[in-house]
Amino acid sequence: MKELLLAVATVMAITGCSQSEEFDAQGTNNEIKVGAMVKKSPRAVVTDNATFKSFTLSSFIVDNNQDYSIVGLGTAYMDEVSYTGIKGNWTTTDKYYWPSDKNIQFFGYSGGTNFAVSDTGYPTLSFSIKGISSEQEDLVVSAVNTGKPAENAKVDLSFKHILTKINFSYKPENNYTYTISKLKISGIKGGDATYTFNADPVQGKWTVGSLDATYEYPITKGETASGGYYPLDSKDGSLMLLPQSIADGAATILITYTATKGAYSYTATDKIIKIPESVWGIGQSVRYKLALPAGEGVIDFDTDVLNNWESEDSSEL
Repeated sequence: MKELLLAVATVMAITGCSQSEEFDAQGTNNEIKVGAMVKKSPRAVVTDNATFKSFTLSSFIVDNNQDYSIVGLGTAYMDEVSYTGIKGNWTTTDKYYWPSDKNIQFFGYSGGTNFAVSDTGYPTLSFSIKGISSEQEDLVVSAVNTGKPAENAKVDLSFKHILTKINFSYKPENNYTYTISKLKISGIKGGDATYTFNADPVQGKWTVGSLDATYEYPITKGETASGGYYPLDSKDGSLMLLPQSIADGAATILITYTATKGAYSYTATDKIIKIPESVWGIGQSVRYKLALPAGEGVIDFDTDVLNNWESEDSSEL
């Protein structure tokens, strides 16, 4: 299965100033500069150089090696600062500068709402999975703790995917033509959820609700097989769902298809495949592979799981 990546590196001056005595003298040599890298995901709206046009950044002044479970982040220095623009040209309203003898903890996100900070611990972010695949959005976040870089170089923010990407492939019987008209996944936790940041965003934690949701997969039959299986996803056709634990048989795949060969025709209507006990991890890509019989019989079922689906090309934004 192909892993897709967009790396977009943005170089910008974080633009409002502070009068605090904790900060070095203001000037361009002390202004915070950031490079942001966000990974491409195949989904309803592809994040690429043309579509990545905004993100939000918060930051906190902290001690080196500060334990947030004991000493909280405190008041935000950069409080949900919005950046907008296009490749090579990002703008915001204020300027920010490096503090003296302190670190800055950055949290960035593209997607999500209600960024919140408690007295202790890492901040949280709310997110909602849309019920229709064409309306679903990716969610990428970044967490970087650093002091002022040498020669005031930019701080690289590596945004990481924190949802689970779901796709399907099918294996036909030889010399039969298949038409797949319906493909759904049910019994999945969806709707509203809360993400808690971590020093490494992939090690963050999702708190999901109790909603049992059904998501219909947008079918596009691929022309090239891999290991006998043909992909059913298009460039923008993956489901972007919440990472979660799935109990044995609690979630199901439902498929309707027709297999034909000459005058012979067989139709399977709303055939159900139970998903075994499994875990959808943060940033994982899960592909369900279905071997479809051309007559009455059991659908053979297998999975491919990639823990890192961010590994092709990168380009600077």
